[in-house]
Amino acid sequence: MSCYPKKVTVRNNYKTEKSIKLEQLLLDFMNLKDKHSAEDSARILRKQLAEGFYELYERVFLIAFHDNNIPKAVDLFLKYGYLDERLLNKEQLKELYFLEEDRDVNGPCKVYNMKEWLSLIHQGIKEPSKNEFDLDYRDMLREERKKGKITEAEEKDMLMNSTKKVIYEIRNMFRYNHRVVNGQITTFIPFLYSDNIIQSINKLYVSANRMNSELNALLNIDYSVFYREIMYVNNEKGIEKEYVMKQVFPDIILMPTVGYNGVMWQEISEKRKSKEGRFIFPIFTETTLKDLLIKVLGRFRWELCRTIQGSAWNNIKYKSLTSEYSDYIQFYRKNNNLSEEVKEKVKVQIQKGRNNYREIFLIDYEAWMKSESSGGIRLNKVARELLATYCPFSKSIRERVTGQPLFSDAMARFERNSQKKVKELELRYRALEKDKIDITEELMENLIFYRDL
Repeated sequence: MSCYPKKVTVRNNYKTEKSIKLEQLLLDFMNLKDKHSAEDSARILRKQLAEGFYELYERVFLIAFHDNNIPKAVDLFLKYGYLDERLLNKEQLKELYFLEEDRDVNGPCKVYNMKEWLSLIHQGIKEPSKNEFDLDYRDMLREERKKGKITEAEEKDMLMNSTKKVIYEIRNMFRYNHRVVNGQITTFIPFLYSDNIIQSINKLYVSANRMNSELNALLNIDYSVFYREIMYVNNEKGIEKEYVMKQVFPDIILMPTVGYNGVMWQEISEKRKSKEGRFIFPIFTETTLKDLLIKVLGRFRWELCRTIQGSAWNNIKYKSLTSEYSDYIQFYRKNNNLSEEVKEKVKVQIQKGRNNYREIFLIDYEAWMKSESSGGIRLNKVARELLATYCPFSKSIRERVTGQPLFSDAMARFERNSQKKVKELELRYRALEKDKIDITEELMENLIFYRDL
């Protein structure tokens, strides 16, 4: 076993009371007969271990960031949550040590492990994520200053200080989502241990290529999920203001844990519609990755629409996914297109979604992606039309299912809207050409989106 890492240690005289306490806590944890015990002593032990883990992670990362030759154990700790060789069996240690990361990533999304993500923040390439109260870093600092918790000088320093940004990301986004993606909220342990790993580590590993492969398969169904309308300006070409559909792929961050959930953390970043969102997943999962992605995509569709629509997100005067779906759920009992039997099913669905419009929609979105895309009938007439309008299938699937009367009715509205938009764009672009303005690649891609996709 000499080729394998022993345990994570930190230089710079970190053999303090905290490190000694953490080692004792680890020993106590290893000696637990039931590591998921609900007894107070086990619960307190897990909580203390989590506190110690994040303090250690923070210190280790800030040292490792400036070191081009960090020990293997430290690298595995930062990327995967490895802490001590005694927590894993020999086969697990071997697989983790020789785990092959993707060298050439093929796919639309950039996928980062936690070490890579924090490095980008330290370098100033990425800004810290929103916290659990939906405040971005600047807003959080502004609130802290208004409350008198920090001075104006401290606010300016924290806006520029890369180390403090990293610490903020660890203490907010990382700590909160680490537990959520793990899924074992009450018995959560932040590091790897053998009892929590059922399958082979190689099978559980979510590589960048695996993530992108699964995502591409879903984009073959819901092709427009990452498209959004943004303002396009090109002064050199004389284009003052046009609106075009642009595909903006999210950043995907992998938490160092074995987990069962995905999180749609931000639909956009930096408050700009053209900026990418942030999705969070465990770096090891025993759950079908496709299922995790579908849930995240459904929530992303809802939240992006809500953000773009602003205060009108549920105003039926302004047609959108969120406004029409909310109206459908709110008044389903009065809907003449739904039978009494169907209305009872909607009632159960509302209860299952805990009266949360987004979660109720997600149930329909999952059925849309998993069953209806293959021709299966799972949705009622009203829900199917809304999904067909705002989450349309790719062209090949539309052509395949349109032959079925239930689907042809649902697709009719989408086709009418698309044809109307194509005519509007063609007229608009002809007018631009008459004014001697070139139709740029961006404008042409916008027309292709509505005409060919």
